[in-house]
Amino acid sequence: MNQISSSAVTEASKLEFHIAASPTPSFYHQIALFSMGLQRLGLPYSSAKVIVSLGGGIVDDTPAFWEASFPNLHFLWCPTPLVERFSHLAPGVQRLYNLGQDADMAFLCDADTLLVRPIDDLFYLASKDDELAGMIAHHPIPFKRGLPNQEVWSELASLLNTSKPELKYFHSMPTPQFSDEQRKCPFYVNMGFLAGSPRSLQKLLPFLVPYIEQLTGLLEKPYFAGQAALPFSMQAAGLTGKALPMRYNFPNDPVADQLWPEELTNVVLFHYLRLKSFSRSTFLADEMEFLKFLGAPLVGSNYSFQSWVREITGGQYPFIASGA
Repeated sequence: MNQISSSAVTEASKLEFHIAASPTPSFYHQIALFSMGLQRLGLPYSSAKVIVSLGGGIVDDTPAFWEASFPNLHFLWCPTPLVERFSHLAPGVQRLYNLGQDADMAFLCDADTLLVRPIDDLFYLASKDDELAGMIAHHPIPFKRGLPNQEVWSELASLLNTSKPELKYFHSMPTPQFSDEQRKCPFYVNMGFLAGSPRSLQKLLPFLVPYIEQLTGLLEKPYFAGQAALPFSMQAAGLTGKALPMRYNFPNDPVADQLWPEELTNVVLFHYLRLKSFSRSTFLADEMEFLKFLGAPLVGSNYSFQSWVREITGGQYPFIASGA
């Protein structure tokens, strides 16, 4: 992976982490835990802005409580026209409009992620305006299942009236029925973590928005429209992609544990999206649920995530009642 000299990473580096969320207690708790993880890493992470795009629900003053408790959190409500246009996808789109002009680096993250180790080795992207970095998605795009990947992306390109992006990457969690040829894909990343300079990310906007609108009506699971739009948008914007190892977006999944044991021992960012071992929606809900989570007999990536949560929080429930 590209490296930069240590002098390029300074305590004064300006970082932004952009998270899309709904205004619910579970999202607020996850984002607050993310903020605590940054504080533990020290500068420049502890001074980074965590900018949350909120969409849906009732606009109220609950975010003010969390901003007062965690000064690096900044909540911005999605404009009503954007919500009407994109529904639940609006916060993900809004993140690109919220990018700061003075930031050195920006990261698009899911709420159910937790950064546990520094990512200084990605700071080389700060000097680039034509490259993004992310981990290739686990599985093929949810479009006409059973169709070979080459044909999937060719058909989507035709429907979007554009050219097919180059298929030079491989899905990160192959299932036995997929051959290497079937695993090939473009820079189709899991959007739990995407890194780049604000200049690079802003180049996506003119293309990402219309592509998302079109793909929403084409995919079996419209939720993946933003993820599917990325390779087409990058192609149109002249951006290249850097595929990151699994440790930069490690899921709490036993399949990943088996496929990537070395990555598991060096996780940089956890993506706790699987629900079998614990519920991401409730494990931070109150002290009883939190202690239940810490005492659960977890294994693999779930155990590793549990251990990091214990270290970051000191094993104590970190939140007070917000009324949310």
